[in-house]
Amino acid sequence: MEKAWKDGRLFVDGVPICSLDDKAKNGARVVTIVHIHEQPVLDAKIKIIHNDSEMLVVDKPCSIPVCPSGRFHFNSLPLILKHEHGFTDLHLMHRIDRMTSGIQMFSKRLITSIPYWSHEWRKLVEKEYIARVVGEFPAEVTCDAKILSIDRIIGIHTTSDHRFAKESRTEFKRISTDGRTSIVSCKPKTGRTHQIRVHLKHLGYPIINDPIYNNPIWDDVSHPSPFKRGRDLCKKFADVQHQNSSLHLHSSDVYDPFCQQCSRQLIDPTPDKLRMDLHAWKYSSPNWSFESE
Repeated sequence: MEKAWKDGRLFVDGVPICSLDDKAKNGARVVTIVHIHEQPVLDAKIKIIHNDSEMLVVDKPCSIPVCPSGRFHFNSLPLILKHEHGFTDLHLMHRIDRMTSGIQMFSKRLITSIPYWSHEWRKLVEKEYIARVVGEFPAEVTCDAKILSIDRIIGIHTTSDHRFAKESRTEFKRISTDGRTSIVSCKPKTGRTHQIRVHLKHLGYPIINDPIYNNPIWDDVSHPSPFKRGRDLCKKFADVQHQNSSLHLHSSDVYDPFCQQCSRQLIDPTPDKLRMDLHAWKYSSPNWSFESE
């Protein structure tokens, strides 16, 4: 807030604030102007799997978030669907990770999307994902390791017996292997964030191109407290993200002297940096069943 005021970006009812000691009246509208660099996503076609008056089901490519958030707005799934297909007023029925590809379902009416977030409905839904992992995976294994969120902003989770860790369960079955990598069927029975990715790392078979959970940064950090370890991990990941910031600024018309990204050379990521081999393959319930390619 103080930086926004110093940069002349803080307004009350349209008038710039002269001092942070100024008092705003009850009901006043406080606005700050933020300059954000939209992050890149894969230039990949979004396939429509199902479309009727109640529901839209698509095959989401990797790297695209399922809703606008942070540095993703126009490159989010609803905005792309609006621009390319004319869909509006879509409401999430569930959400898959930004780096995960595959089935994403939307309700076309808010009132009908609410029940799908209930615990009762989630118990009725069967989900199957396909992953490519490091090493020769066992024929079958079930992982019940609890999952703890150690940083929600960057998005880092780990297995832990900490009292705040949540019950989690994933069933895995090897489909094929060449000895160096394996194709694995993953059936999450709970819905924790990054659950499949965290459980595969815990078992010692991380997804082969997972930018977080198959990263040597984990080997550089050790601390008995998961939260202090998480703090160190977040700092290292933030440093890497800073070094690998994406896209060049091609036009001086959008240059902002207050933006740190505008003033430094940025890197355009190659497509392989925007892909991860985890795919939401099948979603089914007593009333419907969908499968992606």
